Amino acid sequence: MCTLTYNDELHEYRFEGRVIPSVTQVLPQKDFFVSAERLESCRREGKQNHADAELFILSGETFGNEYAEGIKRFMQNVPKEWGKLIGSEVRLWSKHKYAGTADLLFENAVVDMKRTFGDKQIHALQLAGYHFAAVERGLINRNTNHYILTIKDGIPKWVNVYHELAEIMFLSLVRRWWTKDEALKAKIDHSVNQYLLL
Repeated sequence: MCTLTYNDELHEYRFEGRVIPSVTQVLPQKDFFVSAERLESCRREGKQNHADAELFILSGETFGNEYAEGIKRFMQNVPKEWGKLIGSEVRLWSKHKYAGTADLLFENAVVDMKRTFGDKQIHALQLAGYHFAAVERGLINRNTNHYILTIKDGIPKWVNVYHELAEIMFLSLVRRWWTKDEALKAKIDHSVNQYLLL
């Protein structure tokens, strides 16, 4: 049996005992400055939001929590074409030697919860990584329903970020992570930079 473990403190996935990168680790990094305190505050808020969402998914109760109320509203309005919910906080791994945790997996959709909506092209790469691994594992059907979910004041908003090139670009980024060939890294960087400009 294949084993995937995750160390939350180190944000480290291990597959069969070997450290492998996460979906977010292989993504291009945007240059911006945020103080260490603000970054930690955002990290804690994001972690709490995920915990509140998970509590609602598992219990069906919001306990008056505003974020959980937003998740409830979202779940009440999920398009029928997405099919049933497969799970929340689903740990995934791929034969391409990467892993990640999908926030919400439906039979025909992948949803990632964010504090705010960011770069659509990078969101598309992240969701393509989760989607590819979930399809590879036989958990979901191949689909183009790749959504970012934000919740503000208990009101959910979801946006499809699917891009037809995102999967091949994401798998190229995984390949870049593992290769020592500098010429190949440069080619991948060029391709990814072109994709980010689309």
